Amino acid sequence: MIERPSNHLMAWEPEALWTSALPQLTCRLKAAIENPDVFNRRVRRLIPLGARTGRVVRKRTWPKRTRTPLSRIELARLESACARGERANSWDSLTSDKYLEIVGRAYDAAYPDMRNLAAREKHSLKADGRHGGLLDLPVQDARAFRDWYMSKTWSGTHPWEIVFGHPHGVMLSPVPDPDAGWRFHLSVDSAGMYLHAVKMAIALGDGSAPFMFDGKDRVVSALLGADLVEVGPFYDQLSLADLRDVRPEAVDRVEWDPVVEIHPITVMQRDRVSHVLRTGLPNLS
Repeated sequence: MIERPSNHLMAWEPEALWTSALPQLTCRLKAAIENPDVFNRRVRRLIPLGARTGRVVRKRTWPKRTRTPLSRIELARLESACARGERANSWDSLTSDKYLEIVGRAYDAAYPDMRNLAAREKHSLKADGRHGGLLDLPVQDARAFRDWYMSKTWSGTHPWEIVFGHPHGVMLSPVPDPDAGWRFHLSVDSAGMYLHAVKMAIALGDGSAPFMFDGKDRVVSALLGADLVEVGPFYDQLSLADLRDVRPEAVDRVEWDPVVEIHPITVMQRDRVSHVLRTGLPNLS
């Protein structure tokens, strides 16, 4: 551990902080290089588990006796719906109104409380909102839809994010097929929306829509609790403290990543560094 700054202000002055820290870092780095094995053993012994990263089976992070969100019946319905979606014939044409109609069907499956609303109202409540011109198209004009789609004027916007999420929620993207027809790709990024996407997929299959569910196996694995969850101190990782609170016995089941070790550079690596320091150019040999 680096010694604390000598005064409070130094902690907010980067130059003063590094002036104090660099000599300490240099001294410790030299000691580590002189005897890497001793240093690496010391790091492995002293680094707390809370500062390490690893993985644990998702089901072991749930409170005891928690049921899996996806039942066997729903799983069977999902597999059947996706198989029907992949076999279904492509749509000959697509308009903005027809797209919103299929989106509305997906909403009804995941959000039954919105069933009495018009498709555009549902879209305005759930979608990303950056529609890139989709909602401004003539509602029944298939040529206008195709021209707008092919123009890519909507690039950088999110017309297909039908449920907003971070980094993305649920996407239902129309995709032109080689025969000039249309199919759909359903996908979901936010884990909290996995079950919503499953319900949407079942509804699309029941409605004979031509679609495929991108990442279906990943979604199913997570909903069954069979995949691995990252444990660690970084963003989007389950903290060790939270795991201990929910399932303390699961800590012993974490597969911890090896602690990074320090090793002296090789002669070839040293030559490459010397070349860069001497010329300012990378040595690509």
